[in-house]
Amino acid sequence: MIDVICNIVEEIMTKPGSDPTFARIELDNPPVNALNLTTRRSLMDQIEAALAEPTIKGVIISGARKRFSGGADVTEFNRPEALSYPLITDIGAMIEKAEKPVVAAIDGLALGGGLELALFCHYRVAAAESQIGLPEVKLGVLPGGGGTQRLPRLIGAEAAISMMTMGRTISAEEAVQIGLVDELAADDLLIEAEALLRRRLSEGKALKPAISKEIDIADAPKKFFAAARAQARALKRGPAPEAIVDCVEAAATLSVADAAEFEKNAFVRLSQTSESLALRHLFFAERKAARIAGLPSDTRARTISSVGVIGAGTMGTGIAMAFANSGFPVALFDSSAEAMFRSRVNRTKAYSSAQKRGRMTATEAERAADRIVEHSTIVSLGDCDLVVEAVIEDASIKKQLIGKLSSVLKQDAIIASNTSYLDINELAMVTDRPENVLGLHFFSPAHIMRLVEVVRGSNTSNEVLATAMATVKRLGKIGVVAGVCDGFIGNRMVDQYFLRANELLMEGATPEQVDAAIRRFGFAMGPFTMSDMAGNDIAWLTRQRRAAQDPNFSYPLIADAIAERGWLGQKSGQGYYGYEEGSRDPITSPEVEALLRELRVSAGITPREIDETEIVDRCLHALINEGCRIIAENVAQRASDVDVVYVRGYGFPDLKGGPMHWAEQQGLAKIADAIEQRFQTTGDPAWKPSPRLIEAAEAGYFGD
Repeated sequence: MIDVICNIVEEIMTKPGSDPTFARIELDNPPVNALNLTTRRSLMDQIEAALAEPTIKGVIISGARKRFSGGADVTEFNRPEALSYPLITDIGAMIEKAEKPVVAAIDGLALGGGLELALFCHYRVAAAESQIGLPEVKLGVLPGGGGTQRLPRLIGAEAAISMMTMGRTISAEEAVQIGLVDELAADDLLIEAEALLRRRLSEGKALKPAISKEIDIADAPKKFFAAARAQARALKRGPAPEAIVDCVEAAATLSVADAAEFEKNAFVRLSQTSESLALRHLFFAERKAARIAGLPSDTRARTISSVGVIGAGTMGTGIAMAFANSGFPVALFDSSAEAMFRSRVNRTKAYSSAQKRGRMTATEAERAADRIVEHSTIVSLGDCDLVVEAVIEDASIKKQLIGKLSSVLKQDAIIASNTSYLDINELAMVTDRPENVLGLHFFSPAHIMRLVEVVRGSNTSNEVLATAMATVKRLGKIGVVAGVCDGFIGNRMVDQYFLRANELLMEGATPEQVDAAIRRFGFAMGPFTMSDMAGNDIAWLTRQRRAAQDPNFSYPLIADAIAERGWLGQKSGQGYYGYEEGSRDPITSPEVEALLRELRVSAGITPREIDETEIVDRCLHALINEGCRIIAENVAQRASDVDVVYVRGYGFPDLKGGPMHWAEQQGLAKIADAIEQRFQTTGDPAWKPSPRLIEAAEAGYFGD
């Protein structure tokens, strides 16, 4: 292979002197052939050269390493390179005007700008395993390289708007069915691309680029686009979905030149919004999270071929499914036949639901289910490379189990605890191989939620840590390395968030008022709805444990009073809210209102009016200050890791980028001053600004 970004690859299609002769231009910009400025310039030069060469009768554009192109280079956004000549549209205009046919040979990925490049080509052939889409909305922008103009002409306005506003990626087979791709390559992609060119040349028909086609609209244009805008707004994905509809309408109603200019301006405008900045921050943050600070470059991950899961409860079942869905054979152990029966029923329901939602085919669901083999004895896990224990959150029970595993498992097997709070170092002490022990904190439901906190103990080896991160990636999940402390990153932060929310209740707010303010900020649910859903006994047991360990530990009275009365939330029909039989919809609870009045009197608190700004500030400032402490203590590797944990695991709105990113956008100095003022007013040591926050405020950013 010629080591250049793009090149006319010789000795590919036909021998020199034969008729016709085709050129293949290969995108070669590792790892995903991103279309940065250097690549675009090279591609432009090579296409121009191929079109100018009289002996060349057609051009095939392909990608190296079985990838067509992953799209634009996101690092160029808001930089001069993003708008520098040639743009994808400049390259595309040259293709569309060409008198020689140009075919895109799509292999692996054709996403974003990569698909837009293919849309400019006269024909598209795709390998069966290819994934095709315009996911720009997930970065808060729209397809700015002609995608909103050409996709609707190929598949219709309705299908195009749906695909772009959802950021949906489709298979090559579906792309052929809807008219986005001309042919599915059954065998060799390049040979079939060449064959398509030969047929088209022999037919002698005039070339018809996508832009020359009419846009199919399902209804009267005015009515259709009004309905499409309403659907776009309902997605609550910021301004990008509605802007996509605007661009498709421009394509249908304006001249080609004016519509293209409209799309370009819309892209530039969106790229400067706070929503796009937040989503792009998360895009890079997730990739940074995979980098383990201080890990020697020669560290090699072990091979994990088989997995054991201990505990067939809700978490254990979800973890077993997560591994099975990713192709791992799973040995699921529980000594309780009743628990195993419930697990089996729940797995059947989950796989049936996945099929109904289109997440899995019947064959995929059946194969995944078959990978989970039930066991009633722990010795059956002896050959597993990795065992995840997911039993009750009780240190003594977990220690007993992990100690027993030491005598059951092979010496190099990895033992992982799915604990939410407990000390991994303490758990590892009961084994003769603490270097093979770490935490894997999955989030429920574990087969769906993408976040996993990978908890590194003081004795966890580099090899084991690297193996755990690689395994989490194989699961299609996002691994974030966390250090050992009570609650790790996410639960340690949520404790402070929930504490401040309960304080607000004691001071005069209602659960409805607090939850509504947090929802308006962008969370899917407020702290009290979330607690009722999870079960109020979970946090209560943790508070009891912490109170036993720390005589200075205190918490607002309402939190314990709720749990002590058996008001455990949805599962008991009463929590911070009331719940009607068979319903999960929260309703105002007179009992909670009466309890709050009683507790305020006993604590000598006169209730006051609390506005929405104070609610949001107190809850979020507590998150930010605790996040800074976590970074300073090296429990989190970087500020962006905190953002990933809180967005992907705790519902912080991704359009705001996570608590630390949001704090930077609001102004770190302003937030540090507000926290300092609250510390001076209350004297509460938990409100003392973290030195890491003060340091970041002086710099203006966290400096990942």
